[in-house]
Amino acid sequence: MEKITKPIYQQLQDEGIQLRDYDDGQHKTTCPQCSPERKNSRDPCLSVNIDMQGARWRCHHCQWEGNVWKESLQRPPTIRKTAPKKPSVIPNTKSIKGTWGEEFFTGRGLSLNVADEYGVGIASHFVDNKRQDCIAFVYKDTDGVPTNIKFRTADKKYAQLPDCQRIPYLVNCLNAEDDSILICEGELDALTWKICPEITDNVISIPDGASDRKMEWLATFDINKYKRIYLALDSDDAGIQCREEIARRVGRERAFIIAYTDGCKDANEVWMKSKEDLVRCFMSAEPYPIKSLYTANAFMEEGLQLFRGGFKQGLSTGIDGMDEIFLVRPAEVSIVSGVPNCGKSEFIDAIAVNMAKDHGYRWAMCSFENPVSDHLNKLAEKLVGKPARKDTYMEQMDEEELLDAYDWIAQHFFFVRAEDESPTIDWCIQACTSAVLRYGVSAICLDPYNEFDHKRPTGMTETEYVSQMMSKLKRFAQNFGVHVFFVCHPVKMRRSHDGTFPMVEPYDIAGSANFANKADVILIVERDFTKGSNEVRIHTKKMRFKQSGKLGVVDLEYDYISGRYSKYLGYPEGDDADAWLPN
Repeated sequence: MEKITKPIYQQLQDEGIQLRDYDDGQHKTTCPQCSPERKNSRDPCLSVNIDMQGARWRCHHCQWEGNVWKESLQRPPTIRKTAPKKPSVIPNTKSIKGTWGEEFFTGRGLSLNVADEYGVGIASHFVDNKRQDCIAFVYKDTDGVPTNIKFRTADKKYAQLPDCQRIPYLVNCLNAEDDSILICEGELDALTWKICPEITDNVISIPDGASDRKMEWLATFDINKYKRIYLALDSDDAGIQCREEIARRVGRERAFIIAYTDGCKDANEVWMKSKEDLVRCFMSAEPYPIKSLYTANAFMEEGLQLFRGGFKQGLSTGIDGMDEIFLVRPAEVSIVSGVPNCGKSEFIDAIAVNMAKDHGYRWAMCSFENPVSDHLNKLAEKLVGKPARKDTYMEQMDEEELLDAYDWIAQHFFFVRAEDESPTIDWCIQACTSAVLRYGVSAICLDPYNEFDHKRPTGMTETEYVSQMMSKLKRFAQNFGVHVFFVCHPVKMRRSHDGTFPMVEPYDIAGSANFANKADVILIVERDFTKGSNEVRIHTKKMRFKQSGKLGVVDLEYDYISGRYSKYLGYPEGDDADAWLPN
């Protein structure tokens, strides 16, 4: 007897998916897997696509996905990815007393009482394709419920329970009355700091080591409640870069650097040499340099990173030829200008997609001229290399390609929209600060200046206002280590009789000369408006730091269909002469 398939709405409701209607098309709603546990439980993170065959869904937050069908078809069983969840069963652990773990643990200056108090035991687990007795560090959430186990073998191999939420170690031991917290890089270091006298009660260890760049664990507890955040990461390159990223997200004004004794890589090494030295390391913690005057010693580690080619080096835009004149560096403000319809926004979007692909950059887009839906499709075109529109001669991307592009965009782009508030610069900086702290964005796009609500105080000149605004943007960029791209239009420029515009210069930017004076980088986009031309010139008119590039010009070729840029190869001929059409 043929199986009778339930109506599509009933199948979706059985999965916990509630929609306003069940018509064919794209729908957005909350996710039954992760939304109830999220702070923003009403965020419509689940995309549901309904068509003639059935429905497919994917959550942009927890990656839960699946499908159901409108008719009884012979299909393979659906494989669904489920959100990371707390394991129903935590493997049993036994005391480390009398095992190899006792010798190891006490050899690191930690007592059996410490192991018992914080649930450190021995458990059998598969590591490197063989079952072996491991030291087991039990992770518990803020309610004290076990959620994960980190296993350590005798030869220092690590494993964890699969598909578990990544939370900090000892987050269950946080003291609500203490307004400080210490963040370190390993379970042994966390336990060492925990028993170290005369320091903060609140100690946690990051779950996946210094190499973790997603930092999703920061959202599993309220980091914003702490006034002082001590960063006690390892002194190797990975630890230093991790420390920098945490400080950038939580705000450097609250961060304090703990430096270890010479010759010691971590807290436990200091502890085994001298318990008093570890206390001194904590008491000598230095605040991140922001406003005050510091000796050169405070910047030596950053200088070494720059010397070694570390995080302060400029990054490629991913556009052929641009590296010669412009590299994207953190903590800088770039002004992008050019005559109307020259492609300023397109140019920044191309940089944004490339840097997200090549460097994992996350972007906050404050673009008020276009609806987000249009902006999404423009970004998708640059990612896929096909048009999302039907009105071109080129093959349109299919719906699956577009949905995959949307999924990727959701991981790398966050859109700042003014709904109930006027989009002032101060309001935008606050919104972008939240984007840095919550999502770890590395770059900001403000597009354009004239779309903001400029509430200039009475008696303040426009020159004074722009100077103050640019200072705020620069402080924001420097405090959080982000790069700000700011689109600013020039004064009205007249076309000449041959259809060309005069070259835009830095002091042609409308509003104030302080745009040019206070910017770190000035980029001018120049487009050839001659019919059949696809040539775009990018001029660098100001470079405050030589590490960011040099003054110069690069000739690029713009593909109107995909929105991508490449090196200019000459004018198109024949059938391709009309390929590049004006926006």
